[in-house]
Amino acid sequence: MPALYSPSWFTGYDVLFELFFAIISLAIAFFAYKIYTLSDQRPVKLLSISFLLISLSYAARSLPFKEFSVYAHVILFLTGLAILLTATLRPKKATLCTLIAVTLGSLVLISNILLAYYILSSVYLALISWHYIQNYLSNRQTKTLLVALAFIFLFFGSFHFFMSVNHELFYVIGYFLELSAYLLILANLYLVLKK
Repeated sequence: MPALYSPSWFTGYDVLFELFFAIISLAIAFFAYKIYTLSDQRPVKLLSISFLLISLSYAARSLPFKEFSVYAHVILFLTGLAILLTATLRPKKATLCTLIAVTLGSLVLISNILLAYYILSSVYLALISWHYIQNYLSNRQTKTLLVALAFIFLFFGSFHFFMSVNHELFYVIGYFLELSAYLLILANLYLVLKK
């Protein structure tokens, strides 16, 4: 996430977290792609693409060109979330194009890009979380619970970032929730591949 409101005592650690997020999300993309090659399921392919974009968004965040890196991060991360939402809800292909167009259009039309970013990412993550909660309630499998918890953590991590303008502790908590979420997703994909 754009580290514009990072507490001074957390400076440097946030960059390490983001580099770690880039590596973990790249590993998620890799495992999802391996599962796709074995199963040939389109949603798994979209999952792989979405986490590749999320990984690139964190890598872009670490670039020295601050304004460019924030915009690149926001565009790549939200595009990855839009693809992830499409993979989760499995609507028609035209919905993906519409969702990406609305996402990128919002970033152009709204003057405060960070506010738009936090609102859109929170909404997308809330929808994805709700889907996985319903999925878990219908089948009660451990793997489904892990994924549901991961996206709930990502949602609350995103929401904490949204509130971090006034609360430094929320900013740091958001990073730890995000780290927990990515590790849960990675563990779940590893378990799927191990079968």
